[in-house]
Amino acid sequence: AGASQSANAGTSPTIAPRIRLSDGNGNGIPGVNLAWQVTSGGGRVYSLQSFTTLTNATGYADIPSGNWRLDNGTNQLTLWQSVSAGQGPSVVFTATGQLPGTRTLHLDAQDASSFTLNGATGVATWRDRAGSARTVGQSTVGMQPTLSATGINSRPAVVFDGANDLLAGNAVAYGITGSRSVFIVFRSTGTVTSGACDDSDGAYLIDRDPTANDVPLTSIKAVGGRWVLQTRIDANLLRGCAPSSSAGVSIVNNATTIFSAVQGPFTIGVWGNGTSVGTALMVGTNTMQPIILGRVGAVPGAPTLAGAIGEVLVFPTALSTTDRQIVERYLGWKWGVTVP
Repeated sequence: AGASQSANAGTSPTIAPRIRLSDGNGNGIPGVNLAWQVTSGGGRVYSLQSFTTLTNATGYADIPSGNWRLDNGTNQLTLWQSVSAGQGPSVVFTATGQLPGTRTLHLDAQDASSFTLNGATGVATWRDRAGSARTVGQSTVGMQPTLSATGINSRPAVVFDGANDLLAGNAVAYGITGSRSVFIVFRSTGTVTSGACDDSDGAYLIDRDPTANDVPLTSIKAVGGRWVLQTRIDANLLRGCAPSSSAGVSIVNNATTIFSAVQGPFTIGVWGNGTSVGTALMVGTNTMQPIILGRVGAVPGAPTLAGAIGEVLVFPTALSTTDRQIVERYLGWKWGVTVP
């Protein structure tokens, strides 16, 4: 049962995977150790990559509903007729984890295949998991952040040194001139210096790439001890903060945070770990440039973020409340953050 299904990313398929082990006469065989193993595509069973179970008195073995959580994309779960995963006859279950809409950019540190590393840990390139040609990267070895296997809540993340590390986007345009939705999972671990809504000072999580340093921007920076969205809120002329200079997502060092921003034609909303921290008015359009991670792009030599980034998602639309919550709950499950 439950051989091929789909569900929102971060949730479980409706039908729990189940098999029955029987003899040649169709009688169930009880008490046999079987191994369930996530064999591709991410996802987890009981928060693990593999676990063992026994067939019951009538030969059935299953994963109780709610305990196979899906990562985005195609997930594969294999049941092995052996106490050791990878041995003996097997049965394969597949399920698709779905995120809403089309992603312009999806950087995921838990997807090892998205990296080109310099040596064991230096991040030379971080590729878009959504399959576009968009990347962020760093060719200068001394400015490359590192991929840590336990960077955020014992999960892989890209760690910036607080000195000069940064990842800059390539020149592939985003094609976003109006509404957008941006999500980033991160953890700051050192001093976070605040700037102002209308300057380039302070710590940045995201800024525009310095090779595209013109008027438009969609940046996330520290202002007044909080993380805010810095953008052109007046038809590409006036730099401002969303929600405001006195509101935003509180900066709490060593705490994993999901920052969400949804920009529509007239308003911008900001959320921290799924909880609203306010809105701001938006006038006119605002082209989104390729991003830089970990530092302001307009000030060469500015210090980088002291901390780690786990996942970045950019959508070319203003997601609905329901769809925003799907993304936040997916990120919360994946990174160990409690969201509504």
